[in-house]
Amino acid sequence: TDASKLGLLVLLKLFQRLGYFPDFNDIPFQIIEYISIAAGFQDIQINIEEYLKMQSRWIHTSLIRTFLNIKAFSNGGKEFMIEVMLNASHVKDIIADIINASIEEMVLQRYELPAFSAFLRIAYDARASVNKTFYRNIYSQLNENNKESLRILLKREETEFTSPWDKLKQDPGRPTVQQIRKFITHLLWLQSLNKGNIIFDNIPESKFKRFVEEAKSLNVAQMNEIYEHKRYTLAVSLIHAQTIQAFDDLAE
Repeated sequence: TDASKLGLLVLLKLFQRLGYFPDFNDIPFQIIEYISIAAGFQDIQINIEEYLKMQSRWIHTSLIRTFLNIKAFSNGGKEFMIEVMLNASHVKDIIADIINASIEEMVLQRYELPAFSAFLRIAYDARASVNKTFYRNIYSQLNENNKESLRILLKREETEFTSPWDKLKQDPGRPTVQQIRKFITHLLWLQSLNKGNIIFDNIPESKFKRFVEEAKSLNVAQMNEIYEHKRYTLAVSLIHAQTIQAFDDLAE
């Protein structure tokens, strides 16, 4: 029937464009109308209503997968997507970048794409899993003296308005001639805190920058609410970054 032909054609053209089958009720009428006119169908609204009453959709989606040589998401798609996202999360930290990497690989491997909510959920889980591995690796390289220094850094005395953590986050400014002694004192303080000369060798630059950005965005109270492995990782990341920046400024 014309209704069945129209439904099949709409699903085919949308899948070729989107990589997944949208719910027929969610397809804008203008798109169905355009396809109908291009294919020479009449009575568009009647055909749509008739198609929605049919059970042909499931047959049609199977036919389209076969025609386009596409594997259903339920046929190993989720496992493949998780693997790709875990690999991407080792070098990428922005969720959109992780999702885009997985979409590209799934299209190359001829997989049907899932709903965007699935991409979003798995991307967050993959990034969290990989980051936890980095947190554990960095934490394992800190000795008790290192940890005690970090605990002091993240402690604010009741009589003080600021903490050493606030001091760490502040930009000391360029070392002008008049303030060179003050700047060197600040640099020596950073060096006394810096424990990251070795432990960041195997951390991708994108991850390191993300750890530094997150550390800068948190105050001392928020830092102390984070679980220990992540808290110390963010702290040593910021110390390392601030020390590098201070050395660069002094050299200039």
